[in-house]
Amino acid sequence: MGKWTFCGSGALICATALIGLTGCGGSHAGEQGVVVIGRGTTAAGEAFVATAYRGERPPPVSSRRHAVAGVQWHTSGCTASVQIGEPEAGSSSSGGSTTCLDHLSSAPEPSVTCNGGLLAITSHTTKRTRRVRLTLSNGAQLTSAALLVPARIANAPGLYYQVMRGPSPIPVSLTELDSQGRTVRVVRLPAITECTKEPLKYLPGGIHILATDRVADGPRFSITGERYRFLGKIYFDLAAEIDSHGERGGGGGGSFSPQSPKRLFAWSTQEGCHAHPYVQWVIIYGLLRNPRDRVFARVAKRAYRLKTVSIPASLHAGGALAYAVMPRRPTDVLVLTPSGTTASAEKLEPPGSEQCEPGESSGISMVG
Repeated sequence: MGKWTFCGSGALICATALIGLTGCGGSHAGEQGVVVIGRGTTAAGEAFVATAYRGERPPPVSSRRHAVAGVQWHTSGCTASVQIGEPEAGSSSSGGSTTCLDHLSSAPEPSVTCNGGLLAITSHTTKRTRRVRLTLSNGAQLTSAALLVPARIANAPGLYYQVMRGPSPIPVSLTELDSQGRTVRVVRLPAITECTKEPLKYLPGGIHILATDRVADGPRFSITGERYRFLGKIYFDLAAEIDSHGERGGGGGGSFSPQSPKRLFAWSTQEGCHAHPYVQWVIIYGLLRNPRDRVFARVAKRAYRLKTVSIPASLHAGGALAYAVMPRRPTDVLVLTPSGTTASAEKLEPPGSEQCEPGESSGISMVG
């Protein structure tokens, strides 16, 4: 049995939850090579079961929703894994997240993710770690058992798992404790703020259509600038949307964040084809740091000069939009200064020979 303790400045609040661990009467092997290594209720009130198993295929799961953020599956080719999900009668757990134990590093690799207003905290623990104390930004602390993997399943470090409700207080650090309560190590957590059910918030005046144009003999398209706040940070995105039957975005589209100040022209493409008549096209668009520079994109022997469009000051983009339409992905992108000297030159791999299917849309980005 484990105790979760919240220690605040003005009061002490204690909540007790059952944590089934190997050696504590909480494990079972209802399926061959499957062991429950932990169970209980998270700080967000979600019941969970942690199951360790051998082989590539996880225990039976259902389609029931699980509130863990950033769910990913990493079981292909794994000899052993841990699954954390909802308890379900007749099986170990349902849904949730799965971690491959093969070559799992003893480095903590902490993660804090936000989904639907819930903060999911995960980290690798050392083999000496038995309990983990989570410290929050308001000074409160929550202590719970580490998830230990039996040696018969895998020779792997332990895991830490917790889910709490956002947006505040936020998780700050993890203190790993050994069986005697001594500190093994302290792990700093990435700061994730403003985790709400709708964490993306457009700022006033944060959406502008910067350009509308047409592919020759093909669809119309628009390029939009967007400024928004997400998890406490402000971003600027450029988005290209293909019009289909008079509907923006009806023919696909994409977006990217040209955040790097190092690149003179941070760009992306939106690529596709139109069936009637058959027209293949590539839209190259991006943020030109110095609006007085000129950008050229080369396809075969032809160089296309990109149009330059000013971006409203309210978007705080730090440059201008530059874009052009061409029949194929460029092989060279050049930025020239006003005096004509080459400021940057990028040579790209020639496009493959894949046939574009009408209605498909894809793209690449050069933003580093």
